[in-house]
Amino acid sequence: MNLIRRRLALAARHSPRDAARGLGLAALGGGLACALALGAFRRPYYLAALMPLALTLYLLVAWFIHLGLDGFFRPARDEAGGGGAIHPGPYAPLDDRIVPRADAAPRRAASPEEREARARGAIRALIWAAAWLALASCALYRVAGVGAEYFPR
Repeated sequence: MNLIRRRLALAARHSPRDAARGLGLAALGGGLACALALGAFRRPYYLAALMPLALTLYLLVAWFIHLGLDGFFRPARDEAGGGGAIHPGPYAPLDDRIVPRADAAPRRAASPEEREARARGAIRALIWAAAWLALASCALYRVAGVGAEYFPR
């Protein structure tokens, strides 16, 4: 029960900020979809296809961020022998000195907790953006009939 209360408190603390960030992202995606539909294709019909496309892209980006946090993109290490040798594959190890790293200005490196918190905030904002786009797409279809027919009457 205590875990549920902590989760609800965390969700309540982040929800308004993430919803506002998601609204901004949804406005960006909806604006691009509207510009493409009306500017490039010259038909509002395509808005009904481009808004869900933006929604899908937001969810796809959120999923890839989640996979990155989950460790899916990290190279597999050989635990049985070799003392943690990295399997050959398409990913270079992060500690390899193939190309020397040159920082333009010294800056404080973000801790793993800070990076994870920022990534989780981005995931929440992207999910909110997808929800806002779904709501706007349904409202445009229901109220204005956008996407209902190709040639308006």
